[in-house]
Amino acid sequence: PQDGSYPRQTDHDDHECCERVVINISGLRFETQLKTLAQFPNTLLGNPKKRMRYFDPLRNEYFFDRNRPSFDAI
Repeated sequence: PQDGSYPRQTDHDDHECCERVVINISGLRFETQLKTLAQFPNTLLGNPKKRMRYFDPLRNEYFFDRNRPSFDAI
């Protein structure tokens, strides 16, 4: 900017880092934040490209038809 001020972080940026993500494991829903998943970029949930194929836009959640007790460890 011409006035010498620096761009500040926008509300959109704040929202994106704290955006909630719903993960549905065979009907049991879990909720976390996007920033939590981003800490593990080499995993299925942490990698946006890998997890995208499991996204259900109608329900706005990621759906995995998996063994629920196995997910408890995650």
